[in-house]
Amino acid sequence: MFCRNVLRATGAIWLFVATNAFATNCVSYGTDLVVDGNKSVDICLRTTAGGEPRTFSYQLFGASSTWKFDSAAAVNSPTSTSGTLSTTNGVSGTEQHYTLVTTGIPITGATPSATHYGRFLFCYKPALNVMCMDSTQFTQTVRLKVDPIVRLSQTATIQTNTTTPVSATLGDAGDNPTVGARVDASCTAANNAVVTVAPAFLNTGSSGSTANFTITTNNLIVYAPSGAAPSGSCLFKTAAGTKSATVTVQGQRLTPVLSVSPNIAHLGGGSTSHTQTFEFSTSPAAPNVPVAVACTGSASPGTGSLTTDSLGKATFTTTASNMVSVHPASRPVTSCSFTLGSLTPVSASIYGVQLSPSLTLSPNSVTGTGTTPIQASLITALGNTNAFPGFTINANCTTTRSDIVVSVTPLSAATNAQGRATFEIKSPLLGFADPGTVTQPPAKCTIQLGSSGTVHTLYMPYSNVCSTGSPYLPLPAACGNP
Repeated sequence: MFCRNVLRATGAIWLFVATNAFATNCVSYGTDLVVDGNKSVDICLRTTAGGEPRTFSYQLFGASSTWKFDSAAAVNSPTSTSGTLSTTNGVSGTEQHYTLVTTGIPITGATPSATHYGRFLFCYKPALNVMCMDSTQFTQTVRLKVDPIVRLSQTATIQTNTTTPVSATLGDAGDNPTVGARVDASCTAANNAVVTVAPAFLNTGSSGSTANFTITTNNLIVYAPSGAAPSGSCLFKTAAGTKSATVTVQGQRLTPVLSVSPNIAHLGGGSTSHTQTFEFSTSPAAPNVPVAVACTGSASPGTGSLTTDSLGKATFTTTASNMVSVHPASRPVTSCSFTLGSLTPVSASIYGVQLSPSLTLSPNSVTGTGTTPIQASLITALGNTNAFPGFTINANCTTTRSDIVVSVTPLSAATNAQGRATFEIKSPLLGFADPGTVTQPPAKCTIQLGSSGTVHTLYMPYSNVCSTGSPYLPLPAACGNP
């Protein structure tokens, strides 16, 4: 029989006589038996066959732990009062089995605790008093090892950008709680995935479980033509033990077909700029992802960032300006490129107009002296002058004689809304005597579109008294006539 009064008085140790042993863990004299703590385990104490009933006294060591043997009351350790465990009559057997249940043992890892253990002394009753053999030969020690597994509330692989609560419970289902044990958490990530966990550690509560950690995952979808998908994992490990558990994170690598509509747009008639809205789309749909936009040429805005909607689409509007050029300048083109991840970008272009207009002058000659207004006009083969405002026309006057002054103002002018620019040429009467009887005027003005376009030359009126047919007869001496 147990000394039940002693057991109840000291608190909580549970020892049941095990009819169905979990395992055969028998203590040898002088050799420690190591069993798992915070569990229900089978142990047996060695007895010696004999005629009188045998018992065991015990002492329990290690603060804040509880022991229970079979159906007896639980005993809190440490206990300075030795309790006793009865055995059956020692006539027929040499092993006495008990079910040992312990609680509150801290994590020890793979090595048994040096402070939490029970010492059992073989006792017998030779006459009226029980005698316990306090010697190595008759001492049996049970030590406790606590290295619980880690069980997580989240077991499925995380596959989306989200926050996931995860709690950790120490020990197998049915174990007594491992209380106040620290669980560390850390995450790793690969291929641009972002995987974090907070906080970095939590302690277990009275139930043996932690509060929730929070795993945060981002960038689990990568848009790339090749390579591994984003991935990661979060490890939850007991700080003092050797066991751990992992939450796996696995993303995706996707390659949707990208398109933009329209992919070609043209400048409208009678204008020099064009505003165009492009629709970017993905198939299959890539929802809520950023798309980088970059436009080359003359566009406002030239760059931007879009986010696709739930259907994997987005729109972008840009205005291309200065979309009319004059030959030999190249045809203006504004192109916009749409990039998703590292997939091959798709692009769309706005095409302008390259013009080869004729430059006409009115009047197209200078017939008198003084100031002559000249109007320069850009026209096409159809005679349309409305589509060419803002183009530069340059003017320049030269003379081969230092005694003749010819000028033009302004030297440069931009065509107005009708494609016209006006200049004023000032020229004196070019009267002179030149025995060379020149046939070309000594002064001229050129009107040119830009720096390389059509050129018109205006020759100034002149009068050379030495020329053939001169009305000045006889010719003056300056003409070589003595």
